Amino acid sequence: MVKSNSRISLPVKRRLVILVVSSLVSCIFFSSPFFAIPSPTDGPDLEIEVPLPEPEIISTVTVTVHAPAEARSTDLVTDLDSGLLFSRITTPYFRDNLQPSIKYITSGSAKDWHNQVIAFTNLLYLSLITERVPIIPPFSYHEAQHTSDLDFGDVFDMKRLKKELEIPILEWYQVKNTKGTSSEILGCWRTSSVRNDSLPNSFPPSLKLDVSFTTAPDFAEIHADTGENFTTFWSLASLAFPDAFTTISTVEDAEQSPRHQVKLPPDHQSLLCFDDLSHVSVLNPSEFSLDISPAWRFVGQHMHWNPRIQHIADIYARKTFGIDTADPIPPYITVHAQHTNAESWCEVPIEDCFAPLSAYAQRVEEVKAEIRSTMGISVERVLVISDKTGKYWWEAVRKRGWVRIDHSGTIRRYGAWYPTLIDAVIESQGIAYVSTAQPMGSVLGGKRVSSWQGGIVKTVPWETRKTRVAPPIPPLKLLDIP
Repeated sequence: MVKSNSRISLPVKRRLVILVVSSLVSCIFFSSPFFAIPSPTDGPDLEIEVPLPEPEIISTVTVTVHAPAEARSTDLVTDLDSGLLFSRITTPYFRDNLQPSIKYITSGSAKDWHNQVIAFTNLLYLSLITERVPIIPPFSYHEAQHTSDLDFGDVFDMKRLKKELEIPILEWYQVKNTKGTSSEILGCWRTSSVRNDSLPNSFPPSLKLDVSFTTAPDFAEIHADTGENFTTFWSLASLAFPDAFTTISTVEDAEQSPRHQVKLPPDHQSLLCFDDLSHVSVLNPSEFSLDISPAWRFVGQHMHWNPRIQHIADIYARKTFGIDTADPIPPYITVHAQHTNAESWCEVPIEDCFAPLSAYAQRVEEVKAEIRSTMGISVERVLVISDKTGKYWWEAVRKRGWVRIDHSGTIRRYGAWYPTLIDAVIESQGIAYVSTAQPMGSVLGGKRVSSWQGGIVKTVPWETRKTRVAPPIPPLKLLDIP
């Protein structure tokens, strides 16, 4: 059972750290007057037989969610999950399965997979600072109607994540049975309207949610004059509490839901809801790529891979490097050369924007030298991951002795998500990471290598085609708070 108006207890050490950070940030933000109210490949098909592990059966133990850490059962995951919903059998309507004594939080998703990962990382961090139970939506291809959604727990190790964060986590498939045809009305905050890039409905259609959006208050926005319009964690967190909520939200502020044409304000009492949380920060729009990122420090680095995906990726890695299945995977350097979305970063003609292969090669040599000097080992294996399809570019890669993953049979065997997932897992296991600067896929890959492997991370900026070298990368600066 869960006591009325209970809160989820954080571990003492993590609680102190988060509260200290929270206090500092709150002083900054709430001092504002606004807060006065409180690729296809050319090779042959790669046939791989993957023996999948048997699903693990986890027993259920019922104890209080808010029990002190020292009194908890050793099976922390099932302890935390107990009593979160009325029934372990999903119901046609999510409200029928929510406990009135528990406060929840959820969000929609972003346009692409990497930004969806960041959005769900931010959702989990918001759940920490608001002390709410997160309900994570599935990954969804917004522009591919015939691609099935992918549950968060099919990508990340949920049991390990709950244990390391020491909080309960739910997914939508546990809350709502989506097999029916009925849709439910849900009131949500729209943060993406602040950025003028909102999706019509950032929630996957499979959830059958008819969402009535209310635009987040102006005080949620930071750095509008930079062109990188973000919202802040603590401005959004304030909407979870009655004082801020009742002052700024009314039915008249809400937009009509697309299906039922109903206006419904966001609900801070039960299920607090946001749309796309991929553009949320504390101080700086670029902070997710920095060491100070609280979302990465407290959540992202704990989002390890689901064992099944890890198993599949290991088989692909061994095949790529020509390693026997019984041998350990040797150290390697990953080069991630991304060219899509270049138009949003380039400030020169597109044909002059892409860094040449020689720029990546220069970074690779720098990394090799650093590995020798700091780790005392020599690493020659280089794996290249890229969305480039030109055969001459890939032939130049091959001539350098670098290798690529053969995905010619991956989609047929596992589905459309898996080339991206396998690439992400394999690159996260490298001893070093060289990538194109700025794309979020590169940022995530670099942070995983740095956090999980203690590896070396270097980037290659855009606009280096004419110079044929990789120029020094200027340090990122924190912007002043207006």
